[in-house]
Amino acid sequence: PTGEVISYSLEPSAGPADAAKIADQKVLAEKMMESMTVQSGDSVSQGQFLGYLYGQDEWAHVHMTLKANNRGSEQWLCPADFMSEINESDLLIKSKVWADRLYKGSKKPELCNY
Repeated sequence: PTGEVISYSLEPSAGPADAAKIADQKVLAEKMMESMTVQSGDSVSQGQFLGYLYGQDEWAHVHMTLKANNRGSEQWLCPADFMSEINESDLLIKSKVWADRLYKGSKKPELCNY
């Protein structure tokens, strides 16, 4: 599959931050933006390297959303459907460990909640 990059954002951390942590987040965000190989309007294809995620703590994460058409009605897609090696990777296991640690059983999020 291929598609057009409409927008993207990177989040090196979350949660409360003091002035030092905010300064570190700015440095990490700049490193991530410098590593990006795509820009809005570019076409991307499966397996293409997009950039690096740098994190300063266990809260670092990526929000990945896909829409079928940004110009018409929004149809949200599950990114996992476009990952050919999803079942061979440890992404599903890691996402479950993360969710269990974060929500402590109070919620049961899936890789794609829609």
